Amino acid sequence: MNGIELSEFNRTHRDAVEFVIAATDDYVACRCCLLNGLFPGLRLGAEAVEKYLKAFVLYGDSSLDIRKYNHRIKDLASVASNLEPGFNAVQFGQVIDRLETHYRHRYPNVPDFRRDASTAELVGIDEVVLHICESLPIPEVPKFRNYGYFFFVFCPWTPPIDSHKKWLEQENAALQRVKTLLAQRYQAVEKQLGEPGNYYRS
Repeated sequence: MNGIELSEFNRTHRDAVEFVIAATDDYVACRCCLLNGLFPGLRLGAEAVEKYLKAFVLYGDSSLDIRKYNHRIKDLASVASNLEPGFNAVQFGQVIDRLETHYRHRYPNVPDFRRDASTAELVGIDEVVLHICESLPIPEVPKFRNYGYFFFVFCPWTPPIDSHKKWLEQENAALQRVKTLLAQRYQAVEKQLGEPGNYYRS
């Protein structure tokens, strides 16, 4: 895939690309908050996972109406699993349940409201986000150059929002485990595209 083909791909999948961008912003904010002991990061984590899953579903089948899955992360994960056999949402069932609870508890007047949040839950959020981004049902070039998680971490030329890379990498054990392999894959994408350029959006 060359730069022109990537631009065309992103035009065709514009809604999914926009969800990836929004999800990455939420994920960065989630990590920044939780690494600084701020529990609202858990709600941002729920937003991030929901939006990444919406992008996943739209990439898999753009005809699906994702609006009916608003704030229903478990249902979105199930749809994503049906679209892409390589995506295994079941292993993250407990994390997803917690995220739905945190989103539901954004208001203190819900019937089952509890204050049992922990910033340690970031570890599970990191794992599920990495798995979603790894499993997106798209070619390698847009996976690494769609202005999302992998773009900010691995792009060798300065992204427009420098703080994204810092907060995505800091204390991220899930990323560190596969970072070398992902970097090699990014380099292969760069080689395929030729000279670096602003190919991620059109």
